[in-house]
Amino acid sequence: MRSSRSWPAGLMAVAGIVAAGGLAGVPTLAATPLPGGTAASTATPVDHDDRDDRAAGAVATTAVAPVSPVSLDALPAPLAELLSRLPEADAMRLRRHAVRWQAWSPPQRAAFAERVVGWDGLDADTRGGRREAWHAWQALPEPQRERLGEMARGFAQRPEAERAELRKRFAALPREQRRGWLLGPALGADYPLLHPLLAQLPAEQQAPLLDVLHSMSAAQRRQLGVLVQRTPPQARDALRRELIATPGERLQQWLWERLER
Repeated sequence: MRSSRSWPAGLMAVAGIVAAGGLAGVPTLAATPLPGGTAASTATPVDHDDRDDRAAGAVATTAVAPVSPVSLDALPAPLAELLSRLPEADAMRLRRHAVRWQAWSPPQRAAFAERVVGWDGLDADTRGGRREAWHAWQALPEPQRERLGEMARGFAQRPEAERAELRKRFAALPREQRRGWLLGPALGADYPLLHPLLAQLPAEQQAPLLDVLHSMSAAQRRQLGVLVQRTPPQARDALRRELIATPGERLQQWLWERLER
């Protein structure tokens, strides 16, 4: 594994995100089993605005043997009444979380209660930042998750003074550049060039656009960055739509054609 001294400056910024609590606990959360052997791939931070997600955010402190599923008939009456008044999608989510809660051992429930207290003690900005980082982690391709996990482990092994210096350097970056690193080590490095394309991104374009960007090589993203800088603000939405609609095998040709205009 490369030491942080040999990382490019951009990757050191990613290490800063990991250490500063942005994507920090995410590799550990994702790898920790929930009761019943379910990986914590759906975990999310907990707060007062997402109470029905709290069970999904709980992670056991130690691995446990798989347990049998609990019948939905065993749910408490007040919860059953609440479920009857919720939209079906929300009700199903709550049922899953309630069943998972019933499957936990007392120590696991106590550990989760401590997590809730800790989460509720955070200010709104910190909770929002951690929630945003979690969703960003979920959106990353698996190879980049693995890469960030390796970087997080390597970062944790560095002396505290060096970790503090990296956190300080990351905190000194412009806010938009810090947020850009939430896109991962590949897109984070290219974020300054791609920012105009990603700013004010409509929700329906977010996932398909990120999929395209992740599929591109670093050289292609640099070419796209040049194209983005040449595109006036009023034409960027059309550029995004055209990029998303372009088949992967034609992407390079599309870039060349657009750059030659």
